[in-house]
Amino acid sequence: MVFKMLTVDLTRDLHEDFPPESTTPPSSSPALCFNLNLPFTSSLTTEFFLRRHPRVPASTASAIVQRKQEIQVQRGRLAKFTLKELKVATGKFKGKNIVGRGAFGTVYRGQLDNGYMVAVKRREQSRTQGLDEFQVEVKIGNMPNHLNILPLLGYCEASKSKEYILVYPYMANGSVASRLRDDQVESWSPLSWQARMKIALGAARGLRHLHSLNIIHRDIKPSNVLLNESFEPLIGDFGIALFAAGGKQAHNDENAVVCETREAAELALQKNRAMAESALEDDLTSLTTVVCGTMGFVDPMFMSTGRCSMKSDIFSFGIMLLELLTGKHAFDYDHDHHVLLHDWVRSVLIEKSLEEIMDPNMRGDYDDGEAERLTKVALLCAQLVPKERPNAWRLVQFVEGKGWQERWEDVKDCIMAEAGIGCDTMTEGDSSAFSSGTR
Repeated sequence: MVFKMLTVDLTRDLHEDFPPESTTPPSSSPALCFNLNLPFTSSLTTEFFLRRHPRVPASTASAIVQRKQEIQVQRGRLAKFTLKELKVATGKFKGKNIVGRGAFGTVYRGQLDNGYMVAVKRREQSRTQGLDEFQVEVKIGNMPNHLNILPLLGYCEASKSKEYILVYPYMANGSVASRLRDDQVESWSPLSWQARMKIALGAARGLRHLHSLNIIHRDIKPSNVLLNESFEPLIGDFGIALFAAGGKQAHNDENAVVCETREAAELALQKNRAMAESALEDDLTSLTTVVCGTMGFVDPMFMSTGRCSMKSDIFSFGIMLLELLTGKHAFDYDHDHHVLLHDWVRSVLIEKSLEEIMDPNMRGDYDDGEAERLTKVALLCAQLVPKERPNAWRLVQFVEGKGWQERWEDVKDCIMAEAGIGCDTMTEGDSSAFSSGTR
């Protein structure tokens, strides 16, 4: 098998030819084995080994043998796979290996020659938009890694056959969406409350990392948050992401680091906190673009004005939190007369208790205080006016339990008014019922 290695220059414009042609003749490349360390969690480091054995003239064989056989792949580099290799890995893209479908194409479960399990995302050849999405995924895949961002292992570009394929580590626990639905895998048990709290906090940290790099995801939802073996959430699917060049850059090449532990990641982020928080708070990254995303998760202001910002991701995150709490869909006609999940949640909480909205699959096994906190943080994120929503830095703090109560008290009346419930029509009993998380 032949594995090629390519360094992508992030200073290149997104619309330049991609990938750049290699300047090293194939015949001069030695047999190699390289090791890629992927920090999925603070306690797990996955090693990814690939090997290739090119044919070389006998006259140069002895020189090649003397060269170092192992090359450490630096983060910021991606493996370039051949189409043949990925066909072997996926059984020629057999239907039985399909694990998902998305806007970009079909995702297959695969196994590399060394036994490493991968998810292979193959663009539908009938689509004309896929190349732009492919380029965005690869560009983001070359940026500094984070514990809660799905790492890109490599890609395949076969221009003659119009194949554009992305390769990721396989997530055996599926997506948050698949774990919330009863009709997915029968052997999966419902998500525990501890797992849901872990997902909420990890996904918030992942979003904070994206925003610190001025990346607007534009499609935050449960199906785009994957779960590894320890249920650590990893945000993926960056095909429609935007680079908010107008905002203040919170990270630069000198400050970009790869963190092996959560503690190291938190310390690294603190170094850039002042600059990042300024950019996020001022919301300087608003862009006018074509409205896209998933119904029920799209920021209503984005839909009405065509302008999206980091606060659009915050809105989507709030809706995702509500799905995580309720087990219901963001856009559903079954909620009596309420089509949107956040409208339904607000109306139920006014008249009933928190217990009424919680996912029945948990069978009441959750922490009242934490459930109240996540519910109200979700509604803070889903406010109609973007500037009233927390930025990603404050979102992480709120999920951790810091400062959310004060913010809630400041805006709860407005949040209820957005639900079509006038503040002056709320009785004292109604207000206190909504403010309490007791069952």
